Amino acid sequence: MINCRGVVRAIGLCGVALLAGCAPPRVIPPGLVSVVPLGNMDPCESPAALRGVLVPDDSIGRFAACWYTSALDALGEPDIRGSASGSGTTIRFLWLRTFHQPVSVRLSRVNGVWQVRYAASDGQGGYSPGNLNIVGSLTLTSAQEDTLAVHLSRTEFWTAPTKIPTDGMDGAEWIFEWRAGDRYALRQRWNPEAGDPFRSLGLWLVGLAGSRLPVEPVY
Repeated sequence: MINCRGVVRAIGLCGVALLAGCAPPRVIPPGLVSVVPLGNMDPCESPAALRGVLVPDDSIGRFAACWYTSALDALGEPDIRGSASGSGTTIRFLWLRTFHQPVSVRLSRVNGVWQVRYAASDGQGGYSPGNLNIVGSLTLTSAQEDTLAVHLSRTEFWTAPTKIPTDGMDGAEWIFEWRAGDRYALRQRWNPEAGDPFRSLGLWLVGLAGSRLPVEPVY
């Protein structure tokens, strides 16, 4: 079991509306993607972490970087830092609930259009991430692009603290990454409460997929 320090208080349930224009999700048959369960293994000894962490460990610590890497790998997600070449924008949300399925949503601006990839695996965010079993894509509408800009502005992302110290056991890690050209930042929040702009952003992002992602319970 991954020791998820800094994780309690369940936040209330939140309904998510089904949005039009979404491509049907692809459900991956069990066993198609092989991921070694972490169990009691140190996440830094997982196959994914041993290949190299996918997020920076200088600000969040090696343990968290390895843990997040294991989940991202299970979700089929790349290292978005390595694609920093002076152009392009990528935003990613990784949602790790201790006892529920890991979820990721990645937005990439390509040729002036926001493309969205969403995914879920069949494990648990605080234990083994399991295998990729849901993946789909969609394109943001003009109205959704405007809403995204509002959410990002409210987080004050580039000047917000990387993480906020917390105490507790079991809950959810909300991890946000933003790469804009050669600029990159990661922001980590634990069980953000109602009114927190990062919570609003995360729920809006998973809501893009409507009922295609396992979003309940929200915490």
